[in-house]
Amino acid sequence: MTDTKGKTNSKLKRFIKQAYAYKFFNSFILLYPLYAIMFKDHGMSDTEVSILLIFWSIGSIIFQIPCGLIADKYSRKNMILLGQAMKVCCFAVWLIFPNFIGFLTGFLMWGFQWAVNNSVFEALVYEELKSFRKRKLYAKVSGRNQAIHTIGEVTSAFGSLLIFLGYDIITYLSMASVISSFVVVLCMKPNSKRKNKPNLSYLKILRQGINILKKEPKIFFIIVLLTTIIGLAYIDEYFGLIGLEMGFNKQYVGFIFASVLIMESLGGFIAHKFEGIPDSILYLGVIILGFIFISISLVYNIYGIIILAAFYFLYSIIKVLLFAKFQHSIKSNTRGTVLAFYSLFEQISSIGSYAVMMIAAALGSYKFGFLMLGSIVAVLGLIYTFVDTKTRNDSEENING
Repeated sequence: MTDTKGKTNSKLKRFIKQAYAYKFFNSFILLYPLYAIMFKDHGMSDTEVSILLIFWSIGSIIFQIPCGLIADKYSRKNMILLGQAMKVCCFAVWLIFPNFIGFLTGFLMWGFQWAVNNSVFEALVYEELKSFRKRKLYAKVSGRNQAIHTIGEVTSAFGSLLIFLGYDIITYLSMASVISSFVVVLCMKPNSKRKNKPNLSYLKILRQGINILKKEPKIFFIIVLLTTIIGLAYIDEYFGLIGLEMGFNKQYVGFIFASVLIMESLGGFIAHKFEGIPDSILYLGVIILGFIFISISLVYNIYGIIILAAFYFLYSIIKVLLFAKFQHSIKSNTRGTVLAFYSLFEQISSIGSYAVMMIAAALGSYKFGFLMLGSIVAVLGLIYTFVDTKTRNDSEENING
C-alpha cells in the first residue's frame, strides 16, 4: 500500500514538473520583445502590425472549438504536440518569407498552437490532478504554471540585448526552445483515463458545450469577466513599440517586459493563498485594475512602467482565482470543449484590445489605448459589483421572508 502510494506521488510530481518545464520552454521566446519592432523594420505600419496581431487571434478562434472537440474525443497529449509543431512552423515561415503575407501566415499557425495551449493543456493538467485525487491543488499548480510561463517571458525579455545578432539568429534560438517544449510533452505519460469516451458527433459535442453555458449562466458570466480582464494583458504585444514611443532604445525595450512580468510572476506564485475570498472582493479588484490602467495613460513615461508592474501583479492574482472557480464548475467529459469556448471569448477580447490600440496609434499615441481599455474594465467591474450586491440582497430577503 505504501509502495503504491509512493509510486503515485512520484508519478504526480513528475507530471507537475513536466508541466512546469513545458510552460517555461513554450514561453522562452527570445524574439518576444522584438517581433513587433521586427515587423516595423520589415516595412509594416502601425496599422499593419495590429492587423497581424488580430489575425493571430483569428487563427486561434478558427481552431479553438475543433481543437477542444478533437482533444476531448481522442488525445490531449497528441493535440498539444501538434500545436508545438505548428509554432515551430510559424517561425520557419517568418524566416523564409519576412513580409506581410509571411508574417500573417505564421501567425495563423501560431494561432492554432495558442488555441491548444489555452484550452487543451489546461484540461490535461486539471484531469491529471483529478485522476490523482488532487483536484484541490489546481489553483496552486495553475498559479505556478502561470508564474513559470511569466518567468520564461521575463527571461525572453533580455532577447532585445541580442539585437546585434540579427532577427534571424534570435528566431532560430526561439525555435529551439519550442522544440524543447515538444520533447517535454512527448515524454509525458498521462495517468487520467476517461472511462466514458464521448461517442457524440462534433456538432452534438458543440451543442453540449453551448447547453452547459445556458444551464450554468454563472460559468458564462465568469468567462465574460475573465476574458475581458485578460484582454488588457494582451497589450504586452505592444511593449516594444510603447517603449520606443517612451524614448527607450531598441536594445533596452526588453527591460520593460522584464520589470512588469516579474510582478506578474510574483502574483501567480501567491495567488492560491487568496482562494476562497468573496466574489465582491474579486469584483473590487477588477475595478481597481481598470483605474490602474487609466492612470498609466496619465503617467506615460518611465514611472508609468512602475504602475504597469502593479497592474500585472494584481491582474495575475485575480486571473488565477477566477480561472480556478471556472475550472471547478466544469464537468470532466466536456472540460476541453468548455475551455475551448472560454479561449474563444479570450481571443475575441484580444481582438478588441488590438483594435483599440490600433485606434490609439491613429490618434497619435498608444497611451490613449490605456485610457480606453481601463475605462471599459472599470465599468464592467462596477456592473458585476452591482449585480452581485443585488443578488445577495435578494437572497437574504427570500431567506428572511
